[in-house]
Amino acid sequence: MNDSTLPNPRRSRPASLRPGFALHDWMNLLRRAKDLSGRRGAPLRHDVTLTEVSEHAMTHDGWMVLHGKVYNIAPYLMYHPGGSAILEKCLGKDGTKLFEKYHAWVNIENLIGPLLIGYLSKGERKENEDDDEAKVGAKYLDGCNDDIVLPSTGVAASTSSSSTEFDMPKPRPAKGAEIPSLLGKLDDDEGEHNLL
Repeated sequence: MNDSTLPNPRRSRPASLRPGFALHDWMNLLRRAKDLSGRRGAPLRHDVTLTEVSEHAMTHDGWMVLHGKVYNIAPYLMYHPGGSAILEKCLGKDGTKLFEKYHAWVNIENLIGPLLIGYLSKGERKENEDDDEAKVGAKYLDGCNDDIVLPSTGVAASTSSSSTEFDMPKPRPAKGAEIPSLLGKLDDDEGEHNLL
């Protein structure tokens, strides 16, 4: 028997992921299950408070806030590739920062969209969004106080810590208007021969 046919102990599944709990298993469950969110046919709520979310911090009844939306992620815990322990720390809390840190590229709607319970109430949602926007703005705009010239457009951009402003390019000429040549003025006979 060849050594390459023996199982490689270094290529084994992660300890936290059991057989039957891979991503394709989760997607199959999403297609077949009727009510994973536990709403029992009730409409999406628009008045969920952080206090109410904090009351659902158990593995069998775990809610989490992501980008102002409240999800019942209890059914997804065992399918999380990093293990359920990571998500258990976020049960009953806002997990947006942790999600953005490790999974900003993940499409939440495709992965856990059917687990949506509702939205945070407007007052609490606004407070959280303002904090996140301020931190993101400070993160990307610190140290960008110089004028930048974008190479593809030649448009100058001046940045500051509070905003980014761009000079507007000239408008496109009207239809039928004469457009000046970029090559300069050429005689008809000379220009055609020189360009060919």
